[in-house]
Amino acid sequence: MARSDKQLNAEQVRWANRERLAQRDVPTAGPLDPLTVNGLMPGDTEGLRPAVSNDQPLVVNIPAWDNLVPIPGQADTVRIEMARVGSGVWEVLKEQPFPYPQNRPDFPKAITLDVFDKEIEGRFNIRWRLKIWSAPGFVEESTTAPLRIDRTPPYDLLNPPEFILATNEINDAYLAANGNQVIVELPAYADYEPGDTISYGWQKIEPINPEDIVPITPVPVVIPADRKFEIPLTWIQDAGDGPIFCAYRLFDKAGNPGRLSRMRLRNVALGALPITPLGPPRVPLADDDGLIDQLDAATREVTVVIPEVTNGKSSDKIHITWGTQELEPHPLVPRAETLVKVPLAVLQAQYTQTTGEQTTPVKYEVRRGLRPFDAPGITVQVNFSKIGPVNPDWPDITNPNLHEVEVWGRSGLKDELNLSDAGENAEARFALYDSPAAGDEIHLMWDNLPVLPVHVITTEVEGQAMVLPILWDVIDERSNSTAPGLPVFYWLRRAGYINAEHSKPKPVKVEVHTIVPDVVEFPGNASGFMFCHLLDWDPVEGLGIKVHIPANARYLKLGVVVTVKWQGHKGYDPSGPLPADPIAGTDLQHTFPPLTAAQVVNGLDWIVRPYATKILPLYGGESDQIGRGIVSYTVSGVTPPSPDATLNVALGTGTGTCPIPPRP
Repeated sequence: MARSDKQLNAEQVRWANRERLAQRDVPTAGPLDPLTVNGLMPGDTEGLRPAVSNDQPLVVNIPAWDNLVPIPGQADTVRIEMARVGSGVWEVLKEQPFPYPQNRPDFPKAITLDVFDKEIEGRFNIRWRLKIWSAPGFVEESTTAPLRIDRTPPYDLLNPPEFILATNEINDAYLAANGNQVIVELPAYADYEPGDTISYGWQKIEPINPEDIVPITPVPVVIPADRKFEIPLTWIQDAGDGPIFCAYRLFDKAGNPGRLSRMRLRNVALGALPITPLGPPRVPLADDDGLIDQLDAATREVTVVIPEVTNGKSSDKIHITWGTQELEPHPLVPRAETLVKVPLAVLQAQYTQTTGEQTTPVKYEVRRGLRPFDAPGITVQVNFSKIGPVNPDWPDITNPNLHEVEVWGRSGLKDELNLSDAGENAEARFALYDSPAAGDEIHLMWDNLPVLPVHVITTEVEGQAMVLPILWDVIDERSNSTAPGLPVFYWLRRAGYINAEHSKPKPVKVEVHTIVPDVVEFPGNASGFMFCHLLDWDPVEGLGIKVHIPANARYLKLGVVVTVKWQGHKGYDPSGPLPADPIAGTDLQHTFPPLTAAQVVNGLDWIVRPYATKILPLYGGESDQIGRGIVSYTVSGVTPPSPDATLNVALGTGTGTCPIPPRP
């Protein structure tokens, strides 16, 4: 349907009104002075904003204009606009009224704009427009001011390529050929601008987080025209030998930090280099029989010996490979052999056979940083084959997973034999180990004394109760035990398996003999009399009487404690012992420390001193010239003491008593 004339007239009126309003904002006068922007890079003709302020409000300063608002209740209005360079599309950033009164000396006045969206980036023109109180619209505008917002660093989200360095190793030869300088070159990049800066680092230890590399230049420096930078020689020398990580970070003119470059890994090997070929390694525990077995491993001393390395340095590292496993690097010992222990876990893991000898290669190389220096390798034979359950304490030969022995005698006491068991055999009882095989041998031990015959497995099965006899002759030979008891255990052996393990020793209390310790001896005295010339003399300790406790394996055992006593008595009767008649003050007692292996074999020696108080009082004058010294001792774990030993002591001389030699 056609529109009416009335409708047409109304539309014409609306179009005319739109045209009038549009003409209202067209500038009608000369340009206003441009605004200024706070915080831009000094001297930058594009109005570059520092990157650190990109996420902060932008502050602009509006200069004064003519004819400030003159009437109360009225206001002039300023509109801030921005357009991308080359575009005619202006975006209104803010409108701000300036109400009456306004004072010209207060100008320019700051206007704070909202923070720009993070997507806003590039080169812009910024201006302000004015609508005075009496104008129909924003009919006046300023000339433009430049503004550049840069949020993108060099290489944007990519890691820049590594530095250019024309060598893979920095050594004495390289430094000599390059004037003791190390120069790296920054690769050219497309978005370079004058004013871009760089920070670069050089360090020995690879950072866990690459962003943590320590910069040589804490404050970024300007990139020179040739893009070349010197790594200070002192940094190289202080870091020493080893892999060096070199990287850089670029900052654009606005200060946007780029990503860390790819790291340039280079080796540093300073000083005279080791002379190759190096000498072969050696495994001392295999020198005797060419074999490493469980007993060798149990010493915790399976060691690889590296011969002296000419020009070796303490910062050089030795990399040993045992079998197929490389050990932890070990520092080299300059001007000497270097000894490196092989960890038990490596020894065990590298023996992959179930029985027999396994040929195991052993080799090493010396590394100065990343540069290797090779040596010829050797082979050793390794045999860790064994039977029985898994040993959690390997390579210890005591296997806690073997069932322990229980000892029973006629007395019916578990792990205890007493006088009622004397003259009788006892029994060792235990459950049989896992996976026994016909021909396996069980060697029962009574305090390290073999109990014969050896038991040979025939048809017994795992877990079966075993009862092995312990002959009285064996029990009698070892006699009574000392605390905590006599150890009883068994070994496992199988043909073709060179390593044997035993059960945990069970302490058994054994008191099958009434033991009376032997009487003491007085060395050098066969007559039963002690005369002046038989006394012991020491220039420091003086005169004394020697006492010897003879060795006896039945009770003088390793670790027992012996206490010996001396008591002086009056009188002497050649026809027999006299009643006790102790002389006051002549008693003396000494307790030996726990017996050593040498004392078990040789017995114990003691000297009665001091002479003046413990021996001389036995002389009672001309009418009582002869006295008696009585000695006995006790042994821990043995009930009765030794019988008394009596020594007649005659100290008289033609001029009194024994002369005492002068001290030196």
